[in-house]
Amino acid sequence: MHAFTESEKWLQKASDCYDDADILIDYGKKQGPVKIIYYSAFSCAKALLTLHKIKAVKHSSVMSLFGKVLVKEKGLDKKFGRFLNETFNKRKNADYTTSPEEFSRNELKGLLKTSSDFIQVTREYIAQIKLLNACVIAKDKKTAGVS
Repeated sequence: MHAFTESEKWLQKASDCYDDADILIDYGKKQGPVKIIYYSAFSCAKALLTLHKIKAVKHSSVMSLFGKVLVKEKGLDKKFGRFLNETFNKRKNADYTTSPEEFSRNELKGLLKTSSDFIQVTREYIAQIKLLNACVIAKDKKTAGVS
């Protein structure tokens, strides 16, 4: 499967998770939304890593490679690396403790806003890479004398 197609599928998963979390928040849920918000961030990270043909399966690998490649090497805003780690820790707390932290509607809406920003940045990043790729292909064809 082409990296663009795979990345776009991860981006769609991120967007679907965002929608699901928003619905849960509207229903007054206090823990479930943070889990799904994490998976939205995770899916954005997977979309961007996949675009660079980087395979990562474990959550820790995704977070580590995201920080190394996308933030440090490619210059993506550090806030998204922090957000990925923050929501991972909140999700772990919600999943693996008997007295998980409950989040206020305002806290959850704040996390959801950052998730929306992450999705938008991911969408724009994919579009930029696609455009650059198309320009390179067009230039190569022109150089080779192919119309």
